[in-house]
Amino acid sequence: MGIRHLLNMLVNPKLRVEAALGREYAAYRHASETDGECPDPHVILAQVWLSHKANSTMIDPNEPSSRQRAFAQTWQLAVIPWPQNVRALGLNILHEERPNLIHKFPEYTRELNDLLAPVLKSRQSSEFLAQYEKTNPNVLYEASAESGTGWFFEPL
Repeated sequence: MGIRHLLNMLVNPKLRVEAALGREYAAYRHASETDGECPDPHVILAQVWLSHKANSTMIDPNEPSSRQRAFAQTWQLAVIPWPQNVRALGLNILHEERPNLIHKFPEYTRELNDLLAPVLKSRQSSEFLAQYEKTNPNVLYEASAESGTGWFFEPL
């Protein structure tokens, strides 16, 4: 990344948004290439979320509660096809962590809502779990009070 690009990012907040989204894409590609055991989208999305949070908020990625939180935060996105699933994750993270930046561009909020609309519709029509199982055949999930998230996820 050149100095000109860095200076442009300082004066153009939209470039900062796109750069942040680009980092999530790169993390997803890296995780999908290195995880040969269970390449289901949910596992990869959870790894990307966990990596992001570990880098930005100092959570321990090896802590079981952190891993469960990663799965809980990404399970609805796991039925969205690639590459929109990563875009939705990145937009969701930006809305959570950088609302002052993302709210300058209402098109990103509309885009996230558009990406999530089919997911919410499938949850209301009881089709979500069937979609989830089809998209993520190697992930075991079950209701659990112990996880603190209501669900327990792990690779089969």
